[in-house]
Amino acid sequence: MKRLIGPILALALLVALPMLARGAAPDPWARWRFLLGEWLDAGAGDPSAGSGGSKFALDLDGKILVRHNRADYPAAPDRPAVAHRDLLIVYPGTCDSLFRASYFDNEGHVIQYRVLVPAAGGRAIFDSEGPEPGPRFRLTYDTQADGGIAVVFFIGPPGGELKRYVSGTLRRTGTLPGR
Repeated sequence: MKRLIGPILALALLVALPMLARGAAPDPWARWRFLLGEWLDAGAGDPSAGSGGSKFALDLDGKILVRHNRADYPAAPDRPAVAHRDLLIVYPGTCDSLFRASYFDNEGHVIQYRVLVPAAGGRAIFDSEGPEPGPRFRLTYDTQADGGIAVVFFIGPPGGELKRYVSGTLRRTGTLPGR
């Protein structure tokens, strides 16, 4: 019996070493950490521009990234007040820098996105992927030198050029989760 313990331990060590050498699986959300947390729209100092904010958090045991967003616009002479709410669910794609996302809002819009998050970090580019000949959409997040996040939403007609529809700057509030 004592003679078997040595070979059994050696075999167990040979099986375990490759697993230990690999270490933990890479974090698929490492490139997204710059967005985690709660953000408020910095506003342009114009009350008619509205206000809003976003919250980015990992969910389902870190399998998806969820963004809850709100934008409130006061009434104007030519339109009533608007309360926009949306939900964005991001999930890993085929490689480290490519993800997919599904967008839903309280106006009934649904947009499917391909998402590129470059290795350099601090940037996310959402490009719509939908049935032709529908409109195209692009949503970008870019880290600014002052710690804010520039957000730009573009819309393009079928076969046409993407044009800036709305943009703003987000500022972090509260604590930074996941760090």
